[in-house]
Amino acid sequence: MATWSGLSRKLRGAAVIGAILVAVAAGASVTPFLISCEDTAEAGETTWEERRQKVRERRAKEAADFRLRWEQREQAWEERRAKQLAEDEARRARWERELAKAPPQKRVRRVRRFRWESPAETRGKVWNVPVEETVESLETALLRVCIAEADGNPQDCAGIWQVIKSNRRRSCDRGMIRRITECVDGEGETYLSAIRRHQRHVLGMIKARNQRATWVRNLTTDCEMPEGWPASRERWDSQYGTKTCPQTVADVRRLLAGKLPESRPGARVRWLPGRPVTWGGRCETGRGACDDRIACARGLARIPGTDTLNAFWCRPGRAGCPEDIDPICIQMGYPSRLKAPEPAETVTAIDPVEEPSDENS
Repeated sequence: MATWSGLSRKLRGAAVIGAILVAVAAGASVTPFLISCEDTAEAGETTWEERRQKVRERRAKEAADFRLRWEQREQAWEERRAKQLAEDEARRARWERELAKAPPQKRVRRVRRFRWESPAETRGKVWNVPVEETVESLETALLRVCIAEADGNPQDCAGIWQVIKSNRRRSCDRGMIRRITECVDGEGETYLSAIRRHQRHVLGMIKARNQRATWVRNLTTDCEMPEGWPASRERWDSQYGTKTCPQTVADVRRLLAGKLPESRPGARVRWLPGRPVTWGGRCETGRGACDDRIACARGLARIPGTDTLNAFWCRPGRAGCPEDIDPICIQMGYPSRLKAPEPAETVTAIDPVEEPSDENS
């Protein structure tokens, strides 16, 4: 027994020693592997850091190159712009010098002219004012109208010019007004055409209606005795040639320049209010033309407070124009714009026949 127990003790000791040797051998084999893994990890970290640094450096270089190219492009553009501006300034200065040396050019006005209404209505025409609107033709035409309509009265002449300006067409719509004879593109009807439409007799567009129109239509701005004057030269000089005609010519020239005629002693000329659209002879005077009914039929109102031979009319309701038609028009039977028509008088018959009421129907 003693021998067996001693043997077992020896075997256990040998086993323990063998286990220790195996453990030592295993530890010796693992240690180099751990060391190699740590070295590899450190080497990998170093490589990635270097790569990131290289990427940052490359991007920084690319950004710097881009900024440099952009600055060079901007500088080149500024140089081209400055050169272009200098060339434009030199060209402008050259054009200004050439323009200063060149003679002035007249603006081209495209004028369209039309026949007065129809050929049948132009028979007997005696128009001796130039067809084209000029300063001279305007002065001649307005002089004739002022003499024919008001014997040269400056206030009447100013009102007549206002009417002509108000009624001049801003377009050339001959489908609406056939009597337009001259237009300028972009400007509308000429003033000469408008004067023709307002006074056809003394401007030769139709036959003269009386003896007075026969000589007035031959009157010119030199105030020489016109053809058709029925009296002597002395009578012409005393009545028109030395005073009335020259004063009217001066008034006409001021009106065409946008100024009022000079006031006469005891009479101050002014622009008429209410935008007058027509004129005509006053019926209440009992002399000359009686045109009130024509204006009343158009629903117009007289411009009040005018010291004129003719009555001037405006459209009711406009600024400066009465709200209602003229009282003389109401006396003629034209209805007022402000008063409602009175209901018709009802006549009740004796013993009326009883009719069913609305309530029972």
